[in-house]
Amino acid sequence: MVSQCGGRYPMQWRSGVLKVKIIRALVALNLLLHGMLVCLDASAATLREILEKNGRDYVLSNSSAVATQLDERDKFSLARMLMRNLRGGDAPEILIPLAQKGDVPSIQLLAMHFGTGKEGIKTSKPQASLWTSRLETLVSSGDDKNRKAALTALCEIYKDPNHLLFNKELAVKRCEEYYRLPDAPLGTQAASYMNPKSPLYEPVRAAPLYEKCFAVGDIYCKINFAWAGTEYLEIAKRVTKQRLFEYASLAIDVDSSVGLNNLGVFYLDGFGTPKNPEKAVELFDKAAGRGVVYALYNLLQVTFFKYAEWKDAPKTADRAMVLIAYYDYLSPELDRFDSVPFKEWVFSKGRLPSNDSEFSDFLRERAKAGSDTSACMLAGHLRKIGNLGESIQYAEMGRRTSNLKVQQWCEKELSRIDVLAVIKP
Repeated sequence: MVSQCGGRYPMQWRSGVLKVKIIRALVALNLLLHGMLVCLDASAATLREILEKNGRDYVLSNSSAVATQLDERDKFSLARMLMRNLRGGDAPEILIPLAQKGDVPSIQLLAMHFGTGKEGIKTSKPQASLWTSRLETLVSSGDDKNRKAALTALCEIYKDPNHLLFNKELAVKRCEEYYRLPDAPLGTQAASYMNPKSPLYEPVRAAPLYEKCFAVGDIYCKINFAWAGTEYLEIAKRVTKQRLFEYASLAIDVDSSVGLNNLGVFYLDGFGTPKNPEKAVELFDKAAGRGVVYALYNLLQVTFFKYAEWKDAPKTADRAMVLIAYYDYLSPELDRFDSVPFKEWVFSKGRLPSNDSEFSDFLRERAKAGSDTSACMLAGHLRKIGNLGESIQYAEMGRRTSNLKVQQWCEKELSRIDVLAVIKP
């Protein structure tokens, strides 16, 4: 069995894989108890009636039969329910007939998930290409609503390096068309121009867009700007930490799930505000309950690095593997390398870290032995606790890998350190 980062898993990894298969049976129960599984759209009345009569487990186990009783909107809601409850592999059976009838949300979902492998739908380039071509057809359909939906999805597909159809030229073409629509979100557009890894990278175009959306009081744009300011020098050079924190805090006003997770990072790192790990955990927990993938990752970091107490933290290695398995399930197939150090610990130790230094010591030992993922994760931890010199050392060590995705992980850590060097309090 070959790892995400090259090489072969040691014997304890192979036995651990068998263990994970058993643990996955516990995932749904554990996450349901902690409120991390999403059920259904409130508008799915018929599906709701079946759920109330027969129960959630019955619906999940008999989705094919249940689908025959539903109208098209309820079928889509059922497919989403399956995907969020660890049964994403059953969703295409419901979504493909809907997409064949021209259901745009189903076409979007299939095009995006067959290309990334998120939420249990296995990657398939033929299927991803088929449904992406249907989106291309919708662009010239003459229906403004469908055109917007198609351009939104195509922009995301072509600019996503984790998608099988990632294409820089098509990303520029379709994203620019999308951004020319009158109601295209300015914050999303500006972020695409500001990100050095984006096919649309052109920071000189980002600044006036941010100014424009600030002028009209776009709160989501400010939240977007706050997060970008922690990563990109072009922003960090002309703002303060305090201003970015103030913008990030607007996530509470509009109850933005992703924004709440990002605000948690501000509190955990002490960026523009005194460190408050307890508040960070509260925000991560809330965002994770709404399905924000990186909030789960942040909670895993809290669990292993012992940043703070989390009331629902796993107490055993098996329970930790439940969260790791769920995080991997929600993540793109090409973007699961960042959970590798957690698995290495669990499979080699069979327990959770007992203090706040044990896991970092383990990563340091693994990094010196050549583990690129351990080096990158350790670099992030050292940055969080203020040891920037050593953080740079391990980020540089990790970026020497031949794995492009891990290189980018370490490079992002270096970018955040560069921001800290120039941004004012």
